[in-house]
Amino acid sequence: MFSYDVKSGSFSGVPVGYEEPKKVRKTKNPKRPGMIVSFGDLFLLDSYIRDIGMLHAIDATKYRNLDTLHALLSYYILSSHTNCYAQDWWELTYAKILYPKAQLSSQRISDALADIGSEDAKRGFFKEYFRFLGKTILKMTGADGDSNAGEPWEGILIDSSGLPNSLHMPLTAVNTHNGVTSNEIRLIYVVQQRTGLPLFFRYAAGKIVDVTTLASTIAELKANGINTKFAILDAGYYTGHNADALFDAKVSFITRMNSNFKTYKNIVWEHI
Repeated sequence: MFSYDVKSGSFSGVPVGYEEPKKVRKTKNPKRPGMIVSFGDLFLLDSYIRDIGMLHAIDATKYRNLDTLHALLSYYILSSHTNCYAQDWWELTYAKILYPKAQLSSQRISDALADIGSEDAKRGFFKEYFRFLGKTILKMTGADGDSNAGEPWEGILIDSSGLPNSLHMPLTAVNTHNGVTSNEIRLIYVVQQRTGLPLFFRYAAGKIVDVTTLASTIAELKANGINTKFAILDAGYYTGHNADALFDAKVSFITRMNSNFKTYKNIVWEHI
């Protein structure tokens, strides 16, 4: 044992009264040593979500452990791995410091997703999300503070996609699209036309065809305070019944018709 003076670079004996540290006995389960954690991307994402005010909408789900909720959100955005790696991600990133009470074991994630997916949680989220989104769209379109700007989400785009899966759940059903048959769930998405920001989503059984979901989607948007004035639709949504429903609701629309429709043939014949 010796002492070393940094300034003079000299060595000397141990000071009088110095006691050597006691040796720590090794245990069967030694404490894991601290590690350097990944910092930048998570810090940036968390700061951005808080700064724009979207965190209020996320917290409106009323999930009991906000650290778990915020950590899951960050994990899904920043990582492409499955849920079984969430705990490892949390331990090796700034998330462990930022969200110290997060519980990201597989069972806790399953419980969290079940609670977040409840009807009450979704209603709470969308109520705050639409409030946040209205202000954001007005700012992005340069209409913030303009009393003549009208509704911030006048134009929308609606489309749906099949999510192939073989899970044993009521929503999974056989569907054929473009000649390909698969087990799937239908996911319907609505985005704001001018900004591309997501407005709304809903899921339906895989066997449900697009044409039957349009009227209910418009109605659900209206029930949430989104009064649609203009819509751009995928060809799968066009039928005479849907066109009449849109006209009745005073919603202007653009869509692509299938070439086998009588209306399509008449228009082409008259205007070609």
